[in-house]
Amino acid sequence: LEKVKSALELGKSARSIGLGEEEMDQNCQNDGALYFYGTSTGSSYIGGIVGFTLKPSGVSTCTNNGAIYMDGSNGAAGYIGGIIGYTANGGTITDLHNRGDITVAGLNKNVNASGIGAISGTNEITNSSSICNLKSISPDLNLGMFNGYAATGARKVSNSQVGGTIQRVGDEAPVTITTENFKNYLFSGNASYIAAEGTNYENITVVDASAGDDNTAGEDTTTQ
Repeated sequence: LEKVKSALELGKSARSIGLGEEEMDQNCQNDGALYFYGTSTGSSYIGGIVGFTLKPSGVSTCTNNGAIYMDGSNGAAGYIGGIIGYTANGGTITDLHNRGDITVAGLNKNVNASGIGAISGTNEITNSSSICNLKSISPDLNLGMFNGYAATGARKVSNSQVGGTIQRVGDEAPVTITTENFKNYLFSGNASYIAAEGTNYENITVVDASAGDDNTAGEDTTTQ
């Protein structure tokens, strides 16, 4: 079953954008852009596939190609992911692929944004890819290519691809993900969290996102 959403624009009444747990399925794809604007009085959960779930293993074999744009403010926290807005509980998350750019333009507080999702718990992400451009000017920011949650979030990525750019507060220009710096940007943090090979990541391929859709093109590296 394939679920494809068209372009979607939601204002301040929206708290969760994406499929709910009762709608979740495997083999999902989103090609539509998601726009959030205005003000939410509570936490906001924005995902290209799933907005909020406590069953992360139920989301697999999914792809997001749609851009996600958040411009506004929220009263509590913002959780934004190319695949999953927010999830918790342990387990393995597999075969998730994000190609949609993510931009957080408002002066939001406690923003957690990522190509895959804001993931809390002892999760591992495997056989997945995050190849996109992430940008935020939020003053209180957690931004990572695979996990946009704080230090308690998932801290293991394996057999996956990463590429694109990331721009955090204070960066004069977007930082291109390369073989030299990718480990600084896999996970979130107001300061770069440097992952350790064998402990936090294994077998990561860096892809030149400017080379087009061929993920075998361009610069790459495989770590053991």
